[in-house]
Amino acid sequence: MRWAIVIGADDYGTPEMELSAAADDACDFRDWVIAGGGVPASNVRLLLSPPSKDPHPDEDPGRRARPATKDNIVSAINEVVVATADQKPERLYFYFAGHGITARVSNRDESAIVLPGFDEVHPDHSLAVRSIAEYFETTSFADQFLFIDACRNVPWANRELEIGRWPVPRKRDPGAPPTQQFILYATAPGHTAQEGGWLGEQEGRFTGVLLEGLAGDKNAKAWSWERNCYEVRWERLASFINDGMRAKMPVGIAEADIQAQIPQDTGTRGVANRERDPVVVSFPSGHFDPATLTVRLAVEAKRKKAQVSVLDALGAPVASALGVTGEVQAFQLPPKTYAVQATTTTPKGLSGSAMAPIELYEDQPVTIELLPGGRKPAGPSFPQPEVTPIAEPIGDMATPGSRQQPGATISIESEDSLAVAEIVDEAGRVCAVKRAGEKADVEPGFYYVRQIGPDGTRDGVFVRLTAGESEPVTLKPRAPGVLVKELASAMGGRVRDGYLTMGNDAIAWAQPTTVVTAGLAKYLAGDEPAAMAAGTVRAEFGNGSGVAVFAVGVGRDGRADVDAVRHVKVAIWRAGEPVVGTGWGLQPSAAGVAGRVKSVDAAPHWVSFTAPGAAPMVVALPVLPQRLATLVAQIDIDRIRLYQYHPSLAAGASANVSRLWRIEYLQRMLLAGRIDVADRLAGELAATASEDPFAGVVAGYVLLRLGLHEELGALASAIITAAPTLSDAYILRAEDEALKGHSELAEQAFINAVDCGIPAFGEGMTRLLEGLRHIRLTLPRGAVVRHVFQRHVRGSMWAAFTPRRGLERGSAVISSADLGLEA
Repeated sequence: MRWAIVIGADDYGTPEMELSAAADDACDFRDWVIAGGGVPASNVRLLLSPPSKDPHPDEDPGRRARPATKDNIVSAINEVVVATADQKPERLYFYFAGHGITARVSNRDESAIVLPGFDEVHPDHSLAVRSIAEYFETTSFADQFLFIDACRNVPWANRELEIGRWPVPRKRDPGAPPTQQFILYATAPGHTAQEGGWLGEQEGRFTGVLLEGLAGDKNAKAWSWERNCYEVRWERLASFINDGMRAKMPVGIAEADIQAQIPQDTGTRGVANRERDPVVVSFPSGHFDPATLTVRLAVEAKRKKAQVSVLDALGAPVASALGVTGEVQAFQLPPKTYAVQATTTTPKGLSGSAMAPIELYEDQPVTIELLPGGRKPAGPSFPQPEVTPIAEPIGDMATPGSRQQPGATISIESEDSLAVAEIVDEAGRVCAVKRAGEKADVEPGFYYVRQIGPDGTRDGVFVRLTAGESEPVTLKPRAPGVLVKELASAMGGRVRDGYLTMGNDAIAWAQPTTVVTAGLAKYLAGDEPAAMAAGTVRAEFGNGSGVAVFAVGVGRDGRADVDAVRHVKVAIWRAGEPVVGTGWGLQPSAAGVAGRVKSVDAAPHWVSFTAPGAAPMVVALPVLPQRLATLVAQIDIDRIRLYQYHPSLAAGASANVSRLWRIEYLQRMLLAGRIDVADRLAGELAATASEDPFAGVVAGYVLLRLGLHEELGALASAIITAAPTLSDAYILRAEDEALKGHSELAEQAFINAVDCGIPAFGEGMTRLLEGLRHIRLTLPRGAVVRHVFQRHVRGSMWAAFTPRRGLERGSAVISSADLGLEA
């Protein structure tokens, strides 16, 4: 079952804020979700505030809707959630057209939709998009699509706004399956969306391109030879809208302004047994008009005649033609993905050239170079087909999946054992995910092999496989920045062929923090590189515990920013004790890395980061016996990225480069939302939980997000046995018990979790508070977790928050006044 909530707001009560296209755009999107999105009309909730001088008559039944006020939107969303509470609905569409803003909240930019009644005195007439998305995450909709056609500009400079948030408490049942969210904003943060068209015919540029894509225009769609249909998948749709928005920009507009109008694709994705790149809409064979493929031959040798063949995914000809070399040959073909081959007879024999893929989703020309006999053309080779000299499509172009063919194989090669590639077919469906050294068995056809990393996706390598063929694909690393090279050199490593190598380990996708993490392994081994500026030697810990903070600054030019590190102050103190102040200034080494290491008791601690002109950030850090609780920080222009480790101070695998790199890699994949390709790595780290309990916690949250609950029970027990004071371990146990229907055991696990203190993970706080709400118990320590959650630093995966009063020396970082009567 599918549902939709569609909102369009033009009338904001003042001429200055009035729009003219939002209500029309909302009605157009409503029409699409019913006709093309598979949503029954009874499952659509439409809210409209048309312009004050609405050119459409009031009697138009298609525009009869409740006004798009904040109260009505909250009610409509609540109606849908209540109506589907006992169902397992497949899909939810949420569409908003109107005003939007970006507000500065707790040192972070927060996007919000703006509703009628909003002004400088009433900024709460708005809804933070994040709060809506978080509420939808607690529902049972498997896949959720949010389209926000609104500005994201800052209305008032240098002012923090109290924007509106979702008012209904989040009530997610522990053990509930995870959801996927696909969110597309019309603009980048801080910028305005644009309208176009004549009065009465205006449409938001974003919505106009969106509807074109949903109609399968041009390359928004892709043909699936296997499934015999056209598919518009999410990632292809997002790319189409990006390109379409660029194309609609006025001539002469600056590149910076173009970037501001490029839509932003966000959302949490990756659930076991569900597609990360789902089909948004599909169309049957024959739905679209033929396109023209124009082939021009370019030749070097003397020749008489040439033959041109258009091939399908199996290499079988679908059209061919004989022509004098040098002529232009045009083919009228159904819009699909093809390969083209040309051959010519020369005095030295047969010579040919092929090119693929050709995505023929609009008219396009191609040029094929014919070379003298004996010289091989560039690109993939194709077997010589038996062709018929006609320029019309051959037969019914049956799908490759309908023909009995031996299988084919794609093997993945890389020096980085963590390198991951996904193999997708020509329409974008993921057929396999493989790591370096593994092989994928696939059907013959067209494929793209895309390297997936924590910082992005490399352009796909095209592979065309015939029956029984095996194709190796070498994943090429992205060249690391100059700072990575400089840090590696300072710490005894190097960058070679795009890989960062430290000892026997090589890794792609290296960031400055990756090198610092390797330096941490050296420090724990007693090497203590000067580039780390640790200050405290490893031997001083004895059999105790410690806290370490290492920081590296990265400037706008990608080089070391020593001043950014030097200006940050770090404080470390035990939880429950008074604040020690803003702490000590960091003293970077010549390599630009600063360290602060302190011997402490095995008990929860606070670590604060304070930078000029920004509110302090405080991190709740568990400290385990005979382990070094470590934060590695990368200080960028506008934020601090943190990675966390808890290696053993005794000899062991938890302190070597290979293990630490795996933990960093998984944390970065979590931040990037690409955990769907990290299940194998999560499983490997889960198996090490007995000797590295924090690595087990990281793996556990990945398994939770993926919906892979089978290993949670044993994993939680292993972590608790090794580290019984880790709150997150009990949260994993509670989720497992709730999934099994053991409500009393789940409740006890949540109580154990809050007794241990604040979870290390921000997601752990969310799950813990939802669990305590489900139990309906009021626990004093739960109030502390709730306060940290309410002040959580957006974008951080850790239990990091901004104190209400800053850091006042001698006072509590969280006081009884912060917690109120609950505590």
